[in-house]
Amino acid sequence: MRDLLDVPEDWEQPLYETTPLRDDWRPKAVVDHLDRLLGVQPGDYDDGRVSLLVCAVCGDLWCGAVSVELALSPQTITWQKIGWQGDPEDGEPETLTGQSFTFDRDEYEQLLRGLREHYRKQALVPPPLRFLRRVLRRGSANS
Repeated sequence: MRDLLDVPEDWEQPLYETTPLRDDWRPKAVVDHLDRLLGVQPGDYDDGRVSLLVCAVCGDLWCGAVSVELALSPQTITWQKIGWQGDPEDGEPETLTGQSFTFDRDEYEQLLRGLREHYRKQALVPPPLRFLRRVLRRGSANS
């Protein structure tokens, strides 16, 4: 995503953020994030915007996030008004770019619902076993 954004040269912060779609974060939090991207749950912020990239250290939205406004139509989903958003007292998000991204709604929903099912199943696995699986995957990848 960072490679696709036209971020002003003097803005460094968005370059260090991460996606909430991570295997090392709580699966329930990832499922909730996917539901917001699908428009099933309200956005992350009071103005309805949904985060795309969040603080890589803690995932806290108030550290700042690249967020979008979702525009839903029967055929498409558009990420528009892409901006940098943090503490609600900071006011309106600072627009990063005039860009927007439009997706075929069926393809978008199919992809995100598939990811949602993956993370929903992960949420059913007790945390110690999820940790063990990650450790074993890393060990086999290094072999």
